[in-house]
This record gives sequence, structure tokens and C-alpha cells, in this order.
Amino acid sequence: ATTFSNELDLETVIEKPTLFIVELRESELEMLRPMANVIVTEILRFLTKRAESFPNTSLPRPVGLVIDEFASALGRLPDIHVKLNTLRSRNVSIVASVQSLAQIQANYGDDAESVIAGFSTKIFMPNLDVSDAEWASKESGQMTIRFKTSSTGSNKKLTEIFASKNDSVQEQVQQRPVLTPDEIGKPADNIATFFFPNTPVFQGFLVPFYEIPVQLQRMTEFDTDDFSFNLREAPIEYKEKPLKLPQTDTNSGQQSAGSGLKPGITDTKGWSDEQIREKLEEVKKDLEWDKTTGSARKWWLAFENENQHRLALVLRLAEELQIRKATITEFFLAYVYSNTDNIQANLNYLDYTRLKRQEEERKRKARAEAAKKKAAEHASSDTSSSQSQAVG
Repeated sequence: ATTFSNELDLETVIEKPTLFIVELRESELEMLRPMANVIVTEILRFLTKRAESFPNTSLPRPVGLVIDEFASALGRLPDIHVKLNTLRSRNVSIVASVQSLAQIQANYGDDAESVIAGFSTKIFMPNLDVSDAEWASKESGQMTIRFKTSSTGSNKKLTEIFASKNDSVQEQVQQRPVLTPDEIGKPADNIATFFFPNTPVFQGFLVPFYEIPVQLQRMTEFDTDDFSFNLREAPIEYKEKPLKLPQTDTNSGQQSAGSGLKPGITDTKGWSDEQIREKLEEVKKDLEWDKTTGSARKWWLAFENENQHRLALVLRLAEELQIRKATITEFFLAYVYSNTDNIQANLNYLDYTRLKRQEEERKRKARAEAAKKKAAEHASSDTSSSQSQAVG
């Protein structure tokens, strides 16, 4: 029922000012983390794809994603280390918060430095871990300081009127970080450290919105009953609709007639598991089951075992392959390279790869035929030249 209808149109984010909030309960975060990951990934994919349809491949309205607990709430986002450096040109920005850089390093491994570098603006708010403070200190750069040292000495006896004095002043040069780890990680006044692009590092205070009258007014002007959110109070009501089945060939036989199934697919309604198993073993002979070995055979046996209570599904897949005159090994390779567990998607990928091979074979034959024709023309030209020389 959850996926029965679509309640979200991402086109709205581009067409008009929109606030889209996804909030997950912390107690259910472990279970819902994959869903949160998919939501963010799909939003970024949609925005990137949509930007390609606009001039300069840039969205007409800036879209910003604010992600709290970037590392722990989402896990590893695919290719985010690449997208962070390309989304700016699409008019898309990401603001992310983490408890520690170690979370990013744990999630992204070798790509962690690229992910951190992808955020052009960084704000470090104390107190920080030692490792984060040291990282920020190194990022602040080095500066040279000059300081003077002086020493004064005297060698005076009580009996002497004049004393011999020894005064010296020296100027020294020394390098130090612009900001030390202590100045960033545990400052006395709780000041934050800012890294902006094309701007030297600096420190400043973040003022809460409620201490700024204009911001407070704008943040609270909609806190009325007229603008309260009406959250769903009951589960989505699921209304089952009859499937629109494709038209079938009237000459396809009794098994397909009236069942809505395409020719070659058996209507197993009312069949026992033994009948389906017997039919499945019969179909597998056409799929070169006796020649199926290695990983392909292990995968198919595992597939049958996982669906032993849904043998009709296994038979349906086998007959789909039989219609295509494909083998189990061919389907297994399609499954490996398609990166999806969806059966229909794998069948479509199988059809695509077969068409691609046919097209490549056609082009290969065309090239061979063209080369053969060119060689024949060249040979004919050489023969004509030899005959003309003989006549001469």
C-alpha cells in the first residue's frame, strides 16, 4: 500500500519555492537508513538529470539540501565525492553536519578526503576531537612570526664606581600554524572557526536566530493553527485495481486463452506444486540445464530454493527464457551485469544485450563485406593495369 500511489513530485522543487522535510525516528534509524540513502540519491539524480534540460545545464531556481547527521543517518552515498564537485554548476548545494570527520572517514574509506574537500565551506564548532582540531589546524596553514629577545648582564663590584654592563637584543623568526589545535578545538570563548573559499581562515561567533529580531519574526510568523501540518493519521487506504492485461493471440492455444497470459506462458491456476515442478523440469531441458555449470547452476538452484513455495514464479521465468530461446547461463550473466534483482529488469537487460550483439554482428559482417568488396575492386584494378601493360 505504501507504494500504491505517488505523493511526491520532485518537479515541484524546481517550479516554486518548496520545503521538503524527511524526518526519521532515531529508534528506527538502523532500519530506515537504506530508505533515507535512496531518497537523497534519487533527489540528486533527478536534479542532475533535470538540469541538463535547462540552458547552461543549470536549474532556474537554486535547490539546497540540508542533511543533519550526514554520515550516521545516510551511510555511504554512491559517488558523492564526485557529485559534490559538479552539483554547484547545476545550481544545487548541500549543507551537511557531522559529529566528527572520523564518521566520514569510516563510511567512505579512501574517498573520505575527496568527500571532505568537496565541501568548499567548512565550519568547526567547539568542542572538537583532537584529530579534528589537528586537521583544521593544518588546514589553516602556516604563518611566520617575528619576536625579539633581550638580555641584560652586569659585572659590578661594590668597590667599583663604574660597572661593566652587557646588554643585547636579538630578533628571531619562527613558523607556527595560523590557528593551533587548542585555539580551534577548545577555545576559551567558544568561538567557531570558518573556512570559506578564496578567503583566509577566520574565527567568529554564530548568533542564534532567536537573538536576531528579523530572523525570529520570519521563523515564527507561520507558527499558527492556520499553517499547521496535517499529518496522516491512518495508513494509506489501498484500493486494488484490476490489472490491464495485454491482448493475447486467439490462436495461442487453450492454456493461454482467456487467462490474459502471453503465448508460451502456462496458466498454473489450480495446479499443484508437483504439476508445476514437472512442467518446470520439462522447460529447463530447453534452457540447456544439462550444460549449465558453475556459478550459473548454483545461482539457479538457490533461486529455486528461495522460491520453493512460489514455484509458479520460477516456471514463469523459465518459460520467459524459453520464449526467447535463451539459456539459464545467458540469464545469469544478464543478472550479474544489470546490478538489479528485479526479474523483469533482468529480462529487459537480456533482450538489450542480445539486440546489441545482433547489431554488432551485423556491423561486423557489413565491414567484412565492404573490405571484401574493396579487395575485389583493388584486384580488378590491378588485373586491368597488367593487361594494358601487356598490350602496350
